[in-house]
Amino acid sequence: MARKPFKLLRTPLLLVALATALTPIWGGAAELLGAFELALQNDRSYLNALAEEKLGQLDARRAGLTYLPTIYMEQGRSAFEKSDRTTIQAIQPLLDFDKYTSLKESPVKAAYAQATLGVRELELAKRLFGAYSSLVRSNALRKLALLESQALERQVQRAQRRFDLGYASVMDVSLAQVQYAQAMARYQSLQNDIQLAQQKLFSLTGATYRNLQSHPADDVAATLLQEGEVSGDAQVIEHPQITQAKELVQLAELGVTRSKSSFLPQLNLIVRNSQFAGMTDDYQGVQLSFPSGVSMYGLQAGQRAQVDLERARRALEEVEEQLRLERESTELALKVNAQELVFRSNAEAVSAQNVASTEKAYEAGIVKASDVVNAILAKFEVQRQKLLLHMSMSEQRLINSLNRGASAKKSLEDVSRFFSE
Repeated sequence: MARKPFKLLRTPLLLVALATALTPIWGGAAELLGAFELALQNDRSYLNALAEEKLGQLDARRAGLTYLPTIYMEQGRSAFEKSDRTTIQAIQPLLDFDKYTSLKESPVKAAYAQATLGVRELELAKRLFGAYSSLVRSNALRKLALLESQALERQVQRAQRRFDLGYASVMDVSLAQVQYAQAMARYQSLQNDIQLAQQKLFSLTGATYRNLQSHPADDVAATLLQEGEVSGDAQVIEHPQITQAKELVQLAELGVTRSKSSFLPQLNLIVRNSQFAGMTDDYQGVQLSFPSGVSMYGLQAGQRAQVDLERARRALEEVEEQLRLERESTELALKVNAQELVFRSNAEAVSAQNVASTEKAYEAGIVKASDVVNAILAKFEVQRQKLLLHMSMSEQRLINSLNRGASAKKSLEDVSRFFSE
């Protein structure tokens, strides 16, 4: 029975061209930090938070003006007067617990507005890194799929030659062809993930990243383990979420003070000048006023203020505990994953050697075609798992650094070591 040669999916030139196009030329931390700077200027959510921070600062300044004197001017005449009376009056609060509370709230509100903006900046850093690392991951996976298809195509050619010489079966060729087609399908499907990540980056930064120049760095786990920095740098500043929660506690405490003001007297200094019919009347004195009675509304306001204070304190404890748990969990995950990444790097080297030796053994007729295909699949599966672990570690590193109190820029600069040329 005559053997019919199989029609190979020969696209070596195309594959080489695609591989060249995907060759990364990473520019270190500059690209990631540059994307963050663009996001600070372009992201709509952050720009909205920036505007809210400015409004918060204005509200804080306005609260600080409540203890300044109030000036009134009145001009008119009564029904029995023949000329206008002009009166200028200034009232300076001397003892007013409601206004004193507003004055004390001013720096607290300013600090709360600043802390809220800090929280939004950290959230932006996380969103940016999520989109950025997603694009790096998809590009790297696509390159692996391309290299895998090239390795399988070479096996198709080897099996075809042996089939033509009568040393291989139809199954040897078709098995390699099926896996080659699967690898090319993975390669094509990853294009959708790349485009989606590019769109997210464009939405955040306003810049296109069709030719992103980054790829995962080699031996980052070993470097971190040697430096003893698996869990990131020491705490630099207080996390803005904690600052935000503390300011809310202070505002709630001042709310309790304000709720008591309705039962306390007010003392004002009054200076008045009145001119009528060529005569001047000057007055300067102190006005003391007492609340006319006790209302149920005032009592309920005091109780509500106490509940708000208790809730704010519980919220602060919850934020501190949440950040502590996230910090400890990411530290543990980083240490474990760093060790795992070392083993996966070793497995990657062993799998590459296994492919080379299996291919030679196949050419010598010692092993079956399925052994070569399985060795190739195992090699690239090891590389994919190592890549995914590497990217997971980079995200854990960022979260850990942010939770320790490092700024968004410093945290992104630190995590950029996971990427290289």
